[in-house]
Amino acid sequence: MEGVAEGLWELADLHEKNGEIAKSVKCLEAICQSTVSFLPVVEVKTRLKIATLLLKHSNNVNHAKSHLERSVSGVLEFC
Repeated sequence: MEGVAEGLWELADLHEKNGEIAKSVKCLEAICQSTVSFLPVVEVKTRLKIATLLLKHSNNVNHAKSHLERSVSGVLEFC
């Protein structure tokens, strides 16, 4: 399943380069909302990327904070 995540990361990068930030975030959120379990590092990396995009391109600090908090809890579970 990590191949699926890598494909969505690449698609998100493409959308970001084209200035389509909402589409980029949706690609990344698809990983986090999947019913299939990914490795914890995949979810952590994805949530960090979402938070970065939100902080860089929007005023949605609460949504970014939520993803950062979830990524930290993912790291703690991983350790």
